[in-house]
Amino acid sequence: SRKLMPQTVTDDEKLFVRAKVEEGYELWRRGRLAEALAAFQRASEIDPGCIKALLAATIIAYSVDKDFKKARKHLMRLLLMPKRLTEETRREIRYQLGQMALDAGDWKEALHQFRATLFADAAYGPAYEGLARAYLLCLKKGRADDEGGVEVVARKALDAARISLAYIDSELANITNPDFLANVRKLRKEVVLRSGRHIRLRTDEDVAAYEETLKAAKAGILCVVADVYAQLKRYDDTAGALGDACRLRPKDAWLHYRLGVALLMTGDKAGAKKALGTACRLAPKERLFRETLQTLEEQK
Repeated sequence: SRKLMPQTVTDDEKLFVRAKVEEGYELWRRGRLAEALAAFQRASEIDPGCIKALLAATIIAYSVDKDFKKARKHLMRLLLMPKRLTEETRREIRYQLGQMALDAGDWKEALHQFRATLFADAAYGPAYEGLARAYLLCLKKGRADDEGGVEVVARKALDAARISLAYIDSELANITNPDFLANVRKLRKEVVLRSGRHIRLRTDEDVAAYEETLKAAKAGILCVVADVYAQLKRYDDTAGALGDACRLRPKDAWLHYRLGVALLMTGDKAGAKKALGTACRLAPKERLFRETLQTLEEQK
């Protein structure tokens, strides 16, 4: 890969680069990762200072090879290009670093990066979810004492999760608001999803898909909340959070299974049977669900 050297890029080249970046996003949206990666790489060859292309190429490459060290090196290098960095890009880089650290199981690095994300933009909802997940990982790894103890870490995780849920709720309210939608369509604004996919809200189908994505994200955060409560052995609260998640994603068999297990922990066998029955109905081939339900039914 070429060094990030200052070089003059002609106006024609800039236009070409912009078109290449657009093409890259379009391919990315369609899930054609190899072609998208090639487009972003081509753009960054012509303009080695094109942060958008470099960032996108790094994210896609990472999603394929999961090489945290390599991706981290690339992203840290981008942070050293302050002249080309907007606040939004800085935030995005920090956020991606946080996500990658979570993937790698490095809760300390994740905490650091999500805090840095929020330092760049305190209103960036997804970073609060990142924080919640990092604190949860800290709890799961038995390292809560590094951060003030189990109660403190759990409270921080739950606080971050609640803020994240509030942002998603406001976004869900937004996308049913015609004025907001009209604005988004006018801006032709890209929405980058947690999965790294890019979508545009131009049609009703786009909006419906985005609503589903938001609901899935909300269910994901409720699972984090449930896990934090489970770490505290507050199984009623665990079941409560998972019940909310199931209402958002009624066809998600795993959520119903998890709810069933949580209800078992609270001693609610009837509720557990019902939830496990739903899981089995939704995913009849899943042996774990069947066997758990069977074991429960065989108990006196």
